[in-house]
Amino acid sequence: MFDAGRFHEMYVAADADFRRVTSESDWMVLLDKVRTKLGRIESTDQRGVDVVKANETITVTLTYATRFSEGTADEEFTFVIRSGEALLRGYRIASSLLSLSRP
Repeated sequence: MFDAGRFHEMYVAADADFRRVTSESDWMVLLDKVRTKLGRIESTDQRGVDVVKANETITVTLTYATRFSEGTADEEFTFVIRSGEALLRGYRIASSLLSLSRP
């Protein structure tokens, strides 16, 4: 979905808690910046999986080292499992190419 630029679809499919704390315009700006500065995804290397069950809620966090066409980043995706479906609850990305001081 990322390489296809389907950011709106990603946002709409995310968990309601994600949409409550992240506006669609902020989501679009973030992913557009990632795509502009880092380019297309070339490869991912899964670095970790964490599964937590608390109060009948299952949360899965996946961490990746991702190689893009213009650089690398560490990514973290957090999903909540609802009715057997994984819904995006959180996303973090870290890359020197995304630092605030860079144009």
